Amino acid sequence: KQWYQLRVRGCSPCRLFTPKLTKTYQELKTKGQEFEVVFVSSDGDESSFNEYYGKMPWCALPFSDTERGDMLREKFEVRGIPALVIVNNKGEIVTTEGRKMISNDPNGLYYPWG
Repeated sequence: KQWYQLRVRGCSPCRLFTPKLTKTYQELKTKGQEFEVVFVSSDGDESSFNEYYGKMPWCALPFSDTERGDMLREKFEVRGIPALVIVNNKGEIVTTEGRKMISNDPNGLYYPWG
């Protein structure tokens, strides 16, 4: 599975959510769960992207790849940030409520969700 985290650095809800996501990510990785988070930024400049992404333990869509970022936001119908979309190995959406899943199950006890 892949998780897509869509956010922007200056967003207060994003700053509050990312540490929760990091904790759950590390907890599930420690348990041997196979998945990856892909960070998709909506930052206005590359230095903001680099500063915020530098604190994340997962991979990211390159800042310069705005075309693919826009495509993912459209495909997942992202209307607000932060958003966490979980997809299966075929690229099919499992849930667009990943943020809620992390908040309700921060230790991943009921993972996989959806």
